[in-house]
Amino acid sequence: MGTTPKAVSPDITETKPLRFYFKLTLIATLVVGYCLVGRVIYCMIEDTKVNGPQYHQIVQAKEITTDVLPPPECIIESY
Repeated sequence: MGTTPKAVSPDITETKPLRFYFKLTLIATLVVGYCLVGRVIYCMIEDTKVNGPQYHQIVQAKEITTDVLPPPECIIESY
């Protein structure tokens, strides 16, 4: 009667920290990604809102156009 050798199984404690750090890295990456997307959206809204920098550029361009062009001729003119 011989004894059969036991099957060698991988040590469970070696794989748990690896899974933990992978999950932690994944969560950290997602949080940083959401923060970056939020910051980009916030900057876009601040830039394009009324009384923002782009709004003032458009208003200035329209004011220059109205100053350069002659006044429109109306069909009904008063004599």
